[in-house]
Amino acid sequence: MIYAKSVLAGAVIGFIAWFLSALFYAYVVIAPRAQVRGHTNVGFDVHLFLQPLFLAVALLGFAIGFYWELRRV
Repeated sequence: MIYAKSVLAGAVIGFIAWFLSALFYAYVVIAPRAQVRGHTNVGFDVHLFLQPLFLAVALLGFAIGFYWELRRV
């Protein structure tokens, strides 16, 4: 049960870390491109967030959450 709680906490924190890094990327890189004059359609590929950088952030978040919960229990 200790490991199950730790894995669950790690997964939640990993997802939150991935989501926040994706929002940060969208704010810094994608948002300035959207401010174009005229009527243009702006979009981005969802597969962009499966790049190694975002997956590494999620894995690091998982590891931190797992260790934090395991240490508390």
